Amino acid sequence: MDTIPPRRSPTPPDRDDSPAGPLPGPGDLVAVVLEVRPELGAVFLARGMACPGCVMAPFMTVAEAAAAYAVDPDELVGALRDAASGAVPSGPFPPPRPHGAAAPSRSQP
Repeated sequence: MDTIPPRRSPTPPDRDDSPAGPLPGPGDLVAVVLEVRPELGAVFLARGMACPGCVMAPFMTVAEAAAAYAVDPDELVGALRDAASGAVPSGPFPPPRPHGAAAPSRSQP
């Protein structure tokens, strides 16, 4: 794929892109993020989000998906960008939660 499909919102001017591809932003469609960077699906799955394979992924932005799952959008975008830089979470992952369900609390080691 030579070009990335249009985003719903313009790319912020301060956003950097990595050599492997563009870094995701809150206005990017989930399906576009997963098409361009499929390894980032693990970030959604680690939070109990069913975004990979969801029929709404082509229509929802990362920020909208975060809101649907009661996940902080800044934290989600930060985790997606960290994973794009190589910090991809590994499973096993929790089962996906329904939209609107509170995110499980994570204890820090």
